[in-house]
Amino acid sequence: MKALHFGAGNIGRGFVGVILHNAGYELVFADVAAPLIDALNSNDSYTVHEVGQDPKDITITGFSGVNSAEDKDALLAHIADADVITTAVGPTVLKIIAPTIAEGLRQRAATSDGSKGKVAVMACENAINATDGLAEAIRQEFPEWTRLPFLPTRPWTASFPTRHPARASMSPWRTTLNGPSNRHRSATMFQTSLA
Repeated sequence: MKALHFGAGNIGRGFVGVILHNAGYELVFADVAAPLIDALNSNDSYTVHEVGQDPKDITITGFSGVNSAEDKDALLAHIADADVITTAVGPTVLKIIAPTIAEGLRQRAATSDGSKGKVAVMACENAINATDGLAEAIRQEFPEWTRLPFLPTRPWTASFPTRHPARASMSPWRTTLNGPSNRHRSATMFQTSLA
């Protein structure tokens, strides 16, 4: 099973990636940040450090990256072949990636012999009804989508905890890409260092 995830940042690798990895998916991260994609493709694993009362390390393997700004053909091939498509790019970016997802779904429909079946598309964003908005943006580019065997789903937004400004500095996760360190990123919920 293959999962294509748009956005290889803190939430993508540190939260969504863990869930997909634990569910047994081969992970493909799509991102416009070339150094990040290069780092993912040059490492066999990365570690997610869950912090808090019972800290633990989770090693993620079976992943690759595709530069969504520079390798559109490979990205479309992954969309056409994925069992699950997820996003963690920020709610405002969903309309930007929707045409590409629609193009990949169109290719999937044109080449599919029916063996791939449905594809779940989920916007894993900190926004209400983000998947519905993504589905609508995809439908604008590919109206026939609703008559094809693709399954838009929307349960994800309820999975994100409500963030209170006073708790913004509390970070339950930290991820480290195993290998030489050359970059550091941080976010409210995750602290990510590419090692």
